[in-house]
Amino acid sequence: MATVDEISTIILVRIEQYHREVKIVNTVGDGIARLHGLDEVMAGELVEFDKGTISIALNLESNYLSVVLMGDCLLIQERSSVIALAKPIDGITSRCSVYKPLQTGLIAIDSMIPIGRGE
Repeated sequence: MATVDEISTIILVRIEQYHREVKIVNTVGDGIARLHGLDEVMAGELVEFDKGTISIALNLESNYLSVVLMGDCLLIQERSSVIALAKPIDGITSRCSVYKPLQTGLIAIDSMIPIGRGE
């Protein structure tokens, strides 16, 4: 049976011999970047990286956000800071509600699919 000192010595030797290899994974590929920490961004919203590259938010997953890069992706590195510009890509922030019906003239379509003018 090993003593406490022998076990402590074995553990210390193994800790000193342990070499952890850190592998850095590029988070940008094919013009798409994965971002973490932007929980309030909506799909289609513009975001800007710290070097000025503008991106459009696409996939809103539970733990990350995928954006399409609209500029030079070589400027973007891991741990780059990003801000949400709170601007939709079409530049329209407020829209009036759809309240006027639109009739197509086809009874089957008008009865099954309600369409509003402006949709």
